[in-house]
Amino acid sequence: MEGIKPGEERRKQEISEIDSLQAEVNCLESVVSDTKRTEDIDSGLARRIVDRCRKILFQVAGATALLSMAIQANHIRTRHEIIESAAGSEQDFKHEDPETTLVTNYLLGKERLPKEQQVFAYREIVREIYKEYQYPTPENFANLDQVQLQELLTKHYQGLGYSEEMVANFVETKFEYIASLPEVDAELEKLIWEMQKEVGAPKIRWASEGADLLAQLQAKMTTPGRAFYDPLSNTIYINPSPHVSRLTLLGEDAHAKQFNEKPLLSYARGAAAILRTVGRSVSEFQDLQLSYSHEYRLSASLESEAHGEIKEGIMEDLERRYSIKKD
Repeated sequence: MEGIKPGEERRKQEISEIDSLQAEVNCLESVVSDTKRTEDIDSGLARRIVDRCRKILFQVAGATALLSMAIQANHIRTRHEIIESAAGSEQDFKHEDPETTLVTNYLLGKERLPKEQQVFAYREIVREIYKEYQYPTPENFANLDQVQLQELLTKHYQGLGYSEEMVANFVETKFEYIASLPEVDAELEKLIWEMQKEVGAPKIRWASEGADLLAQLQAKMTTPGRAFYDPLSNTIYINPSPHVSRLTLLGEDAHAKQFNEKPLLSYARGAAAILRTVGRSVSEFQDLQLSYSHEYRLSASLESEAHGEIKEGIMEDLERRYSIKKD
């Protein structure tokens, strides 16, 4: 009698985990549906989140040829190309999406952001400070220019009691950091671009309001200065902050790799994670950021796998390949 093939065994394990997640979602849905609390999430958004996540889980758990093919087709459709060319003695890399090329080159210290993107990134920093300190958001905030944003930041630091010199230094430093990052050497640049290709060449965007439903929720769950990954569009969203770096990109590459290699199971885990977060938030009176933070410590969750085993593997692989090239 022929034994079970490795691929079949893995598929059985995935289906078993998906079935468990489905049962958990059924419990969580009743919590969300019955709640009257609307402090952090209005009931309409909560309902749409539940419906969206249940749809994903049904597509995965149903495992019919058509629905599985739909998820796989979306997975294939959102994998992108990275083009490598030679410019004299140097190699040049471009993502098929020009904005991704721009942000990646910025993170690699290769080029400065255009002025309008610098101002956008600066505006997001000021926005997060205003949220943290619960300041009222000024009218036409989205249209404020660099000088006006610097004035808001100056008032903030003055209100904290810093000296004039320190205030000026804080304001200048925050904008200068957004303007440019230290450049990496050619070998490391090549390796990082190669890694982007290996994980499915995700697009990169600045995180901002007005994105699709999943990105909106992720932004609510993400603490200032952190990034997140949207598997439906294969896009990494980065929160502009004085702490953004190329490590931010590599950290989210772990999620891109996760969905690139195990799309069906990862969709199921992701949907369950969002519903667990909503369930905790509405039943335990936690905000979304605190509620989602539990996912990083939960065994076999989407976040613990990505930022544990997968991220460590990416960093070790990068260090190994970089060392070989430098020897």
